[in-house]
Amino acid sequence: MDTTPMTIINVNMQSALAINQFRFLVNSSMEVGKSLQAMETKIDKLNKKIDQYRKDCSLKDKIVAWLQN
Repeated sequence: MDTTPMTIINVNMQSALAINQFRFLVNSSMEVGKSLQAMETKIDKLNKKIDQYRKDCSLKDKIVAWLQN
């Protein structure tokens, strides 16, 4: 292995670049995770609204049927 100062500097720079790329990937993954959690929360809220809407519609249909009888 070549141990000239330029080779050592080049290897160190490549290592630093690789470490920075890894940090970027980790940070990006964390941001994606946060975004997914936020989306899951929104989906849960929407599902609850949909369920409530279905219950309201079902109740409305029952009331209309009862009134028609």
